[in-house]
Amino acid sequence: SSFAPPAVDLGDGVVVGQAPACLTALGEKFNLGGATFAEKARVQQAMLDFNDIFGEHAKFVDDKERKDKWFSYLDKKIAAGGTGWAAGTASPTIADFHGVFAFEWVVKKQIDFSEYKSLTAWWDKIKAFPAVNELYASCVDGRTMIP
Repeated sequence: SSFAPPAVDLGDGVVVGQAPACLTALGEKFNLGGATFAEKARVQQAMLDFNDIFGEHAKFVDDKERKDKWFSYLDKKIAAGGTGWAAGTASPTIADFHGVFAFEWVVKKQIDFSEYKSLTAWWDKIKAFPAVNELYASCVDGRTMIP
C-alpha cells in the first residue's frame, strides 16, 4: 500500500508509493532501470540526483552558488557518461524520465541552465525522445506537464 500519491499498482495486490520507488519498480518491469549492476546503481543515483533537484529547485532562484554546484555536477556527470543520458546508458532510463519532471519545475521557475552544455544537450535530447515528445504534444487546451 501507499500513504499517498504518487503510487502505482503493480498487480497481484502490490502498490508502491513515492516517486523514486514507483520509478524503480517500473524500471525493473519495463527494463528501464539499467542492464547491469553498475548501470542500475548509476541509474538509481541519477534518479535521486534529479529528485534532489526537484526538492531544491526553488532555492536556485536566490542561491546561485547552490544552483551552480548542482548544475555543474550534473553537467560533468552527463558529459563523463559519454552517451548524453543521465546515467551514461545507451538509452534513456527512469532517471532521465524523472529528470523531465524535475526540470519542468526548473524551467517553470525560469532558472537558467544554458551555460551547462551537457545538461542543456540532455534536456533537448530527452524532450525529443519519442515518448516524451508525445507527452509534450498532448499538452493542449491549457494542459501542462506540471501544475
